[in-house]
Amino acid sequence: MEYKDWLQSLKTGDDVAIETITGGYVLRKVSRLTKTQIVLDNSQKFYISSGQLVGGSHYRSTSIIPVTAEIRETIERSILIYNIKKSHLYYISTESLRQILYIIDSETRP
Repeated sequence: MEYKDWLQSLKTGDDVAIETITGGYVLRKVSRLTKTQIVLDNSQKFYISSGQLVGGSHYRSTSIIPVTAEIRETIERSILIYNIKKSHLYYISTESLRQILYIIDSETRP
C-alpha cells in the first residue's frame, strides 16, 4: 500500500509511529480525524495529505509512519536496554552475572 493510501485509510483507534529525533520511535493511537487532519491521542495533529506534523519545523520534519514489526522490535529493544541499564546488578547472584556476561560475550564477539 502506498503511503498516501495508508494515510487516507487511517481510522480512529489505529496505531501509528513517530520517529524521534534520536532515531527511536513512539507509538500513538489515532484519536480522531477531521477533513484535513489526523489527531493523535497526545493531541498532535498531522496533515492527511502528507502525514507531516501541523506546525512542524522545516529543519526537522516530523511525520507519522505505519507501524511495522521492525519498529515494534526497535521499541522493545530500547525498553529492554533501558531496564537492564537501570538494574541494580549488585543484587544479582554471581552465577547469574556469569550467565549474563557469557551471553553478552557470545553475542558481541566478531
